[in-house]
Amino acid sequence: MRIKKILNFGLLSLVSISNINAFAAEPMNLDNLLRRAEENSEAIQASEKTIQSIRAEISGRDLLLSPKLEAEVADARDNRDSVAANQRFRTQLLDVSLTKLFSTGTQVSVSAGHDITSTETTGRRNIGSWEFKVSQSLWRDAFGRNTKLRHQAEEAELQARTLTAVYQRQSFLVELENAYWDLLYAKKEEDVRRSNIERSETVEKWTRDRARRSMAEPTDLLQAQALVSSRQLELIGVRNRIESLQNRIQQLVPNQTPRTWQIDLKELEASRPFEQLLTGSGSAEPVRLDSLSSRFRAQQADSEASRTDDSLRPKVDAYVSYGQNGADERFATSWDRAKDPQFSAARVGVTLSMDLDWTLKDDQRRAARLNAEARELEARAQSRLSNVGWADLKREIDELKRQEKEAGRLADLQEKKVAAERSRYRLGRTTVFQLITFEIDAANSQITLARIRADLRKLEARARIFTRQAGVQ
Repeated sequence: MRIKKILNFGLLSLVSISNINAFAAEPMNLDNLLRRAEENSEAIQASEKTIQSIRAEISGRDLLLSPKLEAEVADARDNRDSVAANQRFRTQLLDVSLTKLFSTGTQVSVSAGHDITSTETTGRRNIGSWEFKVSQSLWRDAFGRNTKLRHQAEEAELQARTLTAVYQRQSFLVELENAYWDLLYAKKEEDVRRSNIERSETVEKWTRDRARRSMAEPTDLLQAQALVSSRQLELIGVRNRIESLQNRIQQLVPNQTPRTWQIDLKELEASRPFEQLLTGSGSAEPVRLDSLSSRFRAQQADSEASRTDDSLRPKVDAYVSYGQNGADERFATSWDRAKDPQFSAARVGVTLSMDLDWTLKDDQRRAARLNAEARELEARAQSRLSNVGWADLKREIDELKRQEKEAGRLADLQEKKVAAERSRYRLGRTTVFQLITFEIDAANSQITLARIRADLRKLEARARIFTRQAGVQ
């Protein structure tokens, strides 16, 4: 009676554990895993922040064209000895200027200031002044040429760096998919190995029974036992691989528990239209993201070379300025006089500035042009690799689909052979060696089919690093 209670308690415990495991099982598929990766993966989040950082950084470079405010407040005393009499003075000043650069190469500035100067001869004087000035670049950055080239280079740089970040993100998703499909393949192999062990144990039981009745040789029983042991060893290896893959997924996507996942192995059989996995949309010929990035790098280098050439030209600016001032003992009166046109000053002129070392300027031009040519050659090589890679990807997928079809037919035939051979063995019409050989062939054919399907799913995933877009929108 006590033993019966212990057995009943053990049975209830097993049922309870089974219910807990069933309750803890978490349905999982690829779409759900990718969604969690988008939400939790540091690699994905880093890529998104990198893209945002690139956009903000390049947009912030237009700070060069933003209004610039400069101000100075000073209290100056000059009591130095001088050959001129009574030249010691004290000045208090406030100067404010506002400057705005435009993309057309135009610069507008407005300045105003007020000085309070005290000398021994004139006493205290208030001087108020203001000036308005406009200048226009005529050669270097002629009518905004250099700014346009900078914007072209920055747009190409934005596309190139963003595409690089997107490529890294998509490569991460491909790596995650590969781990997921390898896990499904290992799980499928585990099921096949476990089922094969059960059948091998059945064969061992039949052989032992026949050997007991002197209808089978002792070596037949040894063969059957060796088959079971071999299958057990293979199952241990598969389960170790499953553990490694689960750990790998945990490394890629934090806060995940793959050991509790309930995975539908039929997902391994679901073919996907791999062209729908392309990044973005469009109608252009598919191209690798890193190849497209190289193309924009070449455009950036070309614009930078033109910009370097422009920046080494002489700086010739035409300008016009107009200002007024007024001086008086009183603050208000000085500014009243500063409003009077009779105390005005106007200037129209041209300024010239140029570097005279032609050798160094030629070196800079040559370096920029050679860099542009190097980037263009790299882009061509990457484009060729991309075109070949896309064609090869489609070829490999078509080839694996044919292999999948043939492997499926072979697995069905092997299963039928095993079923027929089992019937013959029970009737004593074949040897245990023949049956074991058929069992091994059937198991291997199922595993081969699962491997081909996993490889096919991984090939489809590689489409994620291709795009039909001409650039990042």
